[in-house]
Amino acid sequence: MLQDTQLSHKFWAEAISTSTYLRNRSPTKAVDGMTPYEAWHDIKPRVDHLRVFGCDAYMHIPKGERGKLDPKSKKCILLGYGRETKGYRLFDITRQKVVHSRDVQFNEEEKKDSNNAPNNFNTRVEVELQCDPDLTHDDHEASDVAPTEESEIEPVVRHSTRERHPPDYFRMHSTCLTFQQDPSSFEEATTCSNKSEWIKAMECEIQSLNCHNVWDVVPLPEGKKAVGSKWVYKIKKGSTGTTERYKARLVAQGCSQQQGADYDETFSLVVRLESFRMLLALSIQRGLKLHHVDVTTAFLNDELSKEVYMKQPEGFTIEGKDNLVCKLNKNGLRQSSRCWNLTLDSRLREMGFSPCASDPCIYMATGGNGFCIGVYVDDMVLAGQSDERIQEVKNALSQHFDIKDLGKLCYFLGITVEQDEARGVIKMGQPTYTRNVLEKFGMQNCNPVCTPVDVNTKLTKASKSA
Repeated sequence: MLQDTQLSHKFWAEAISTSTYLRNRSPTKAVDGMTPYEAWHDIKPRVDHLRVFGCDAYMHIPKGERGKLDPKSKKCILLGYGRETKGYRLFDITRQKVVHSRDVQFNEEEKKDSNNAPNNFNTRVEVELQCDPDLTHDDHEASDVAPTEESEIEPVVRHSTRERHPPDYFRMHSTCLTFQQDPSSFEEATTCSNKSEWIKAMECEIQSLNCHNVWDVVPLPEGKKAVGSKWVYKIKKGSTGTTERYKARLVAQGCSQQQGADYDETFSLVVRLESFRMLLALSIQRGLKLHHVDVTTAFLNDELSKEVYMKQPEGFTIEGKDNLVCKLNKNGLRQSSRCWNLTLDSRLREMGFSPCASDPCIYMATGGNGFCIGVYVDDMVLAGQSDERIQEVKNALSQHFDIKDLGKLCYFLGITVEQDEARGVIKMGQPTYTRNVLEKFGMQNCNPVCTPVDVNTKLTKASKSA
């Protein structure tokens, strides 16, 4: 592709990305009667937008980015197709950068002449002459000897003895360096090396669902359709990057629900990172103690208002009752995150807390005792002046929710928190994330630098007026 279009080798990644895009939309022997894209997405791909790689593309310049006498289009080179945004990937020759645009006109007829060599060239073949070792001639004698039919030498073409393997197309481009992978299906979880841990996690999840009376096993009523269920697996890491526990969650596939009829909103408010840092700074200034609380099975604390039927979970089908389904009593569908947030908000208001106007996920005590709560879905950070007051809030929460007391705050949202109450210092860091990034790019053994900032940069103290 690069040779045909005479593009520079620096576009090799764009060429591989485009070729992969085209191969996924082309017939293949791997899947019979369809393309890989259709086999994965269950819809036929569109091909009317495909254009010749490397052809001239004239991108429309919006009215706000051009003057009255400026041209309305700019000549670019087609490099591929957008993945996260609709449109074409174009190389702006003037600015030397890749841009995206949907309003493009192409000139696919004009072809660059990349074959300047003549057509009648001679092909050179390496041959090995089989000669009689007893006959020796000098160069002058050999040139005068005319070969006869009996002494004509048969050329032997050399063949490679290297072992041949079928090509592995685009392996370098499609391979992604990842960390420890979580299972993506029930079959994968029950056949991997840690299958005993995953089976134990699934049994714990089923036991928790039965304790909360999440469903009743009943026959499927006529005219009703049961949604599917899926296991979601996650390895929980600690602040040092070590594995703390294996977590399995059973979720109902709410793809059959219709927005407006079955649900309205699906989002759940989460605390901003800036607000979390502000909460830490406030705890230092006012001498507050920080604790961490996690709500177990938070999404099951809201009752379901409509009848929803779900297929029995994979691997835990009741023997002899394969034809029965689960009638859901608790909310565990697409809107469950929003319902949980409303339930928690109502409970915190009853306990005497009110959300801040700048960040509704930061709750302040209305009594003026300086108690704060930061909420991130089902994780909460409690900031209070005494252990007694913090324990009082924990007891109030445990009366309505099944909470897990994680003690003093040391790890939250992938950030390690080290509290030094004697010195009034809190240290934040992401050593696990940093270590994973270094391992991903093969730089775990690189030489550390104490001061990565430019040593020649001179910093001055800001004035009070600024």
